[in-house]
Amino acid sequence: MTQLQDFFGADVDVARMDQDRRGKVAESMRRLGVDVLMLVDPLNVEYVTGVSQRHGGPWSVAVMTADQTVHTFAAPSETPAAAAIVPRTPTCSPTRSLRC
Repeated sequence: MTQLQDFFGADVDVARMDQDRRGKVAESMRRLGVDVLMLVDPLNVEYVTGVSQRHGGPWSVAVMTADQTVHTFAAPSETPAAAAIVPRTPTCSPTRSLRC
């Protein structure tokens, strides 16, 4: 049982929720003409993959294609936190993943 199911009840369809989230991201990618999306912010990785990044363990990065194929990679332990490696400019920040 997942944390969502523990909190909301066993009838929560986590797989469908994950698929719906990836579908929304893929639709935004198509609309914006983005073929590949690289996610480094832990909350964005969690949103797309459904894998929790909140427990202090190694963080992951994810790559998603417009056809909803998702690959995740564990970052090496010496890698700085995501916010430290993403440039902060008016057009690219950790909170504006789709237009970087």
